[in-house]
Order: sequence, then C-alpha cells, then structure tokens
Amino acid sequence: MESKTRVNCYRETTSSQESQTLSLFFILYSSLAIALLILLVPHQYADGNFVPGSIFAAQPFLFHAFLFSVLLSFAGASSSLLIGINCPRTAIGRCYYRISMVSMASALLILALALFLEILKLLGSPDLEWWQLLFQVFGRISPSEEEENREL
Repeated sequence: MESKTRVNCYRETTSSQESQTLSLFFILYSSLAIALLILLVPHQYADGNFVPGSIFAAQPFLFHAFLFSVLLSFAGASSSLLIGINCPRTAIGRCYYRISMVSMASALLILALALFLEILKLLGSPDLEWWQLLFQVFGRISPSEEEENREL
C-alpha cells in the first residue's frame, strides 16, 4: 500500500514569491480601503445612477468601470492568496496575480482620467475648444513674453 504525502506549499519560497505575496496583500488591503472610501463619500443621482458626487458626477460610466476594476482586483488578489504562489497549481495562482495587478492598474488609470476630466471642467468653460483650453493651461504655467522682458 502506497502512502501519499502532502507537500507543504509554503515551505520553500523565493524572494520573487515573497514580493508577489506582499504586492497581493497590498492590492487586497488597498481595494478594501477604496471600497470603504466609496461608502463614506457623499453620493448623488446622475443620469439615474447613484454615484459619488465629487469626482464621478459627470461620468457615471467611469464610476462603474472603476468599481468593476476594484472588485476584480480584490477577487484576483484574494484568489491568488488562497491558492498560493508555490503550490502545484502555480499557473492558476499566477494568472490570478496578473488579473489583480492589471485590474488595480486600470482602476488607478480610471481614477486619474476622472480627476483629469474634472480638472479640465473646472479650468475651462464648455464653449472652449481643446486647443484653446490647453493654450490657457500652458499659458498659466509658462511665463508670458511681457514677464520675460521685464526680467531682462
């Protein structure tokens, strides 16, 4: 009779596996923190959707994409941590790891896009063209010719 021995998946870990585990814990905790912040931010109705009023009021579809990305990153990180990095099912764990990394990156990009659109909305009026708005923004950053002549 053959006895089967179970292999402990976490016995031998390398530094890359430890860094993956740390990044998975970071994604897990940051997605939980983002979910709690979403609950605490005041909400309003925009186009029939209940969205946070500060950033996503003008773009409720961006809020839904952001929320989906955060949920997917949480699910990927928790699944990868439950399966384990150094187990026989390593390919599945690494797949979940990649899903969680890509989802968190896309959530951060969606948040940056929403912030960028909100800043553009605050800086310019709706009747301005894009190039005029960019000219105004960069004109405020760089000194005008009169200011440069005064310095000389």
